[in-house]
Amino acid sequence: MKKKLRKACIGGLALFGVVVASVAFVSPVNAESSSITRMTLVQAKPTLFSYQNLPGQIPGRSTYFVAPLSKPSGQAFGLMTGNASSIAPVPGNPEEAHFRTLIFRLPAGQIVAMGNSVYPGGAAEIDPNAAITLAVVGGTGKYLGARGEVTSTRNADGTYTYKFKLLK
Repeated sequence: MKKKLRKACIGGLALFGVVVASVAFVSPVNAESSSITRMTLVQAKPTLFSYQNLPGQIPGRSTYFVAPLSKPSGQAFGLMTGNASSIAPVPGNPEEAHFRTLIFRLPAGQIVAMGNSVYPGGAAEIDPNAAITLAVVGGTGKYLGARGEVTSTRNADGTYTYKFKLLK
């Protein structure tokens, strides 16, 4: 009887340990958990520099951009620089892929975001009111080791709104 009781207790403790470990490993990946730092920034209309790729290179173009950043209150809060490299669209498809890198230079460090975005064919920017989500892949200073995502939305006036979700 004691052996059965001991085995039942050990089995129960093992099951409890598995449940606790599962919660501990699954909780950090929950995008809506309280360990998310949210931040919203507004970007002024960007200055764009686009260059067609040279003959013999991959068809498409490289676009570089820069713009001041502010908090939603209007307080200046850094500078966004970036680039997008397009590849000529697939015949019959009106869209093209852009490989994007965004660097947000903020007062306490930098945040770097990267990803692949779909733009209307031949466009240097996304459509107004369109939103694109990129992966936050790193940072410096206060944002050292940053990871998460940032959603950029092009506003009707040509400015952009960035909504960050950073994992702690």
